[in-house]
Amino acid sequence: MSSQPKKYSRRNFLKATAVGAGLAAFGGVISACQPIGVPTTAPAAPSAAPPADEQVTISYWKSAHSLHEEERMGKVIADFEALNPNIKIDHNITAWDTWDETYSAAFAGGSPPDVSYMPDQFYFKYGEAGQLADLGPYVDDPSYESERNAWFKGAWDLGNWRGTQVGIPNIATMYFVYANKTAFEEVGLDISQPPTSYDELAEFASAMTKPDGEQWGYVFSLSFVNQGIFANMAYFHDNGADFLNETFDGPGFNNEGGVRALAFLTSLVCEHQVTPPMGSFDRAGQLDLFRGGKAAMLMEEVSQHGDFKTQDLGFEYDIFLQPPGSEGQSSFGNFGYFMIAEASEHKDQAWEFIKYITSGPVLGDWAEQHGFVMMRGDVELYKDEPIYAKAQKEVAPYIQGFQAHPAIREIQSAMWGEFEGALSCQRSPEESIESAAEAVQRVLA
Repeated sequence: MSSQPKKYSRRNFLKATAVGAGLAAFGGVISACQPIGVPTTAPAAPSAAPPADEQVTISYWKSAHSLHEEERMGKVIADFEALNPNIKIDHNITAWDTWDETYSAAFAGGSPPDVSYMPDQFYFKYGEAGQLADLGPYVDDPSYESERNAWFKGAWDLGNWRGTQVGIPNIATMYFVYANKTAFEEVGLDISQPPTSYDELAEFASAMTKPDGEQWGYVFSLSFVNQGIFANMAYFHDNGADFLNETFDGPGFNNEGGVRALAFLTSLVCEHQVTPPMGSFDRAGQLDLFRGGKAAMLMEEVSQHGDFKTQDLGFEYDIFLQPPGSEGQSSFGNFGYFMIAEASEHKDQAWEFIKYITSGPVLGDWAEQHGFVMMRGDVELYKDEPIYAKAQKEVAPYIQGFQAHPAIREIQSAMWGEFEGALSCQRSPEESIESAAEAVQRVLA
């Protein structure tokens, strides 16, 4: 990286985060975490509390992070059960595309799973409704102190809902720029020295853009229908803007920093013309541009490396964060969390399961298998994978994402729908910011 990312205080991070999909990591945000064709099973209701001397069955719901979810999670569960013969895990693989309906019905009907895996932006409404158990008695126990201290502070803090720790982090996803080394060298640029300012990024992209779509300099998502658009929020964060303001009662992007961020992104489309116009390619098409050597730089999520490295792209590539803004440098991403239902009759046993699957060795192995990063710094990952290792060490500690608001998903849609006016070159950035602010106010009303 060309410069050290700015570190954030607890206060600033909580204002800026509601990270780490995705991507639905998760759910509807991060599509790489929603593999097509993953078999799912109908969730079963939690078991009734058995007598103390009998085996306890814990219901555990989690949507798939890969086509190998049943096999990989099955091994984790089998290992846990071998160590804890009095606890049985009933694992149900729930579908991402019906996530809201499935979990909402279960919690509303009083039969939620004992343990749930929830992406950050999904869990907020359950926290607000008081349907998630207070994990304080467990995480504050002296025996858990070393584990608690191992978590990156931002990820840990985001699992705290209004003063109550309700979630334990799992894995995370994040976005950064993939850079084609050959494209850089063709115009005399060194991929090991990425752009250090917005002006330089535009200059680099312009230098590597070729006529008639033969090669685009910087490819990124423009439309809300393309879930990769959330990567662009890093530009807002880095300039002191966010989804909401500090008191969560109004937009947080209708300020100088928000205008600066949207104006720069708009300039890449409308002025410099270094990226395909809105509607030219969906997310899969953008990935194909990079694979085919027609995108010199691509803003995408970390897990795409898992696919890129298995293909013969015909060129080497590296990664880096977008240049810093006026307030810092960050990566947009989001986290997944493990929760215990307040209605669970087996909270102690559920905690033992969560404690096991989020421990360093177990979670580290899980992250490496899926190509994600983990939000704790005591496990060295990807010793033989330099791209993943770089992402884990240099990018993961600086993820920022969704703010913890029950209506954050509606807020996202409202604001970005208006931003599209500028990104499609139909309105000025200032006009789009103003319209987006009004749209968010209507959501909050």
